[in-house]
Amino acid sequence: MTESEPPKPDPERVVALRRAALERAGYDAVRAGEIARRPDIDLQQAVSLPKAGFPPEVAYQMLTSGARPV
Repeated sequence: MTESEPPKPDPERVVALRRAALERAGYDAVRAGEIARRPDIDLQQAVSLPKAGFPPEVAYQMLTSGARPV
């Protein structure tokens, strides 16, 4: 019996799932879409910022400016 490689995730589905999570966290559709398409931005961090009290607009600026909260 040969082992097959696990299926590769569909990039469009990954972006859609990330976008949905970001919208649930409070980001508007445009900003959520922009963040979702950026694999360099950690999804958990992006979702946690509004939960920590940062307005989504401020969180977006923090995430996209390259400044990373500690």
